[in-house]
Amino acid sequence: MPQPGLAADLPPAEADRQAEAQRQADTQRQAQTEAAAKRAEEAVKRAEDAAKQAEARARAQEAATRQAEDRRQAQAEATAKRAEEAAKRAEDTAKQAEARALAQEASARQAEEAARRAEEAAKQTEARALAQEEAARQMEERLAQELAEQQAAEENARQQAAKNAYTVQEGDALWSISANPQVYNDASLWPSIYNANRSRMVEPDNPNLILPGMILEIPTLNEEPRE
Repeated sequence: MPQPGLAADLPPAEADRQAEAQRQADTQRQAQTEAAAKRAEEAVKRAEDAAKQAEARARAQEAATRQAEDRRQAQAEATAKRAEEAAKRAEDTAKQAEARALAQEASARQAEEAARRAEEAAKQTEARALAQEEAARQMEERLAQELAEQQAAEENARQQAAKNAYTVQEGDALWSISANPQVYNDASLWPSIYNANRSRMVEPDNPNLILPGMILEIPTLNEEPRE
């Protein structure tokens, strides 16, 4: 705009030229101001973006730091756990070794005791063997005496049996043998012969079945019948 008091002093053309120059200067200053404002706004935006990026990097670094710390803590815990397990295994191994040592010591004591008992048992066995040998010798003497007595008794029994035996002949029956004058001379006494020889019969429950050649015992009438 023309300054007061000056436009009236200039010719109209000059005044218009100055006014146009003033307008262009004002437009240029306004454009410069707007450009500066725009640059300032863009700088502020870049600063904000840089701040956001810095904040994002800071958060990423914080997250990475937390992850690294978590990994270190996990590794430390795993290491501590492995160390604890190793200590436990070592303790278990020591206990097992101690138990084996105690067991071996007990086995040694048991072996020593078993050896002592075996030695005592051997002595007792030897004593029993001597006693058994003496008992066997005495038993042998008694058996020899009893055998001699038994042989004598058997010989007497054979002699007596020969007197009281009858050999079955063809056509014989128990009643006919009982009726023989050299036996009982009485047919009704055949049950005595049957009872004494029942175990020798072909059919023990059938007194009528006797075979030629059978040797029957003839009991004396004052003896109890033998089954």
